[in-house]
Amino acid sequence: MICHATNHGHEPGNCEFQQYRNVTGLIQKLRTRYPTLFLEIYWGLKEAGPWSLRGLNSLENAYENASPPPPGMGAADDMRFQHWYNHNYRFIPTHLNIAHINLTKEKNGHLYSLLSCLSASKHAQLSDWIPFETDVQAAEVFAQMRRWKTWASGHMDYLRTRVDLFGQPCRKDGIDGTAHVLGDRGYFFVFNPWDQAHWG
Repeated sequence: MICHATNHGHEPGNCEFQQYRNVTGLIQKLRTRYPTLFLEIYWGLKEAGPWSLRGLNSLENAYENASPPPPGMGAADDMRFQHWYNHNYRFIPTHLNIAHINLTKEKNGHLYSLLSCLSASKHAQLSDWIPFETDVQAAEVFAQMRRWKTWASGHMDYLRTRVDLFGQPCRKDGIDGTAHVLGDRGYFFVFNPWDQAHWG
């Protein structure tokens, strides 16, 4: 941003560094005052690199494709694509990724969305759902999500540790995935978003 004012606490001209310091300073003050508060940011700091995210719990991911997903891909495929860029291009730690759980928007189904979230991050938000009116209906709607949430809570250390496999998601005829390994034990998530079988 260019600002030529002389009374704003910065030198006249380009004041991007001052903006950066103001925003990151505010985050640090909030973190100090509210140490258990969940702090999440959308868009603004991604270009400033991982050091600008200190003190945050999460940042959004929809950016590289500007959404919707590429032709033939689902929302979960696009999410893994975004997270791959966060991880490999911006060097943002996996635990800062926000994952999006979809019940109806994911063309490959709810389970595909859940497994993509587990591959991508250690936490997620529910981005769409099926309406319900009773506890019985809610139990049915959210049964799969609750099962995998319980699994994720017991395997958090693995989900924080991520190595990308095979290459960038959504590339032509390519599969993608992640490895989550600690010591001599781990878990692998592998995805083939194409109609045909592919290897690597």
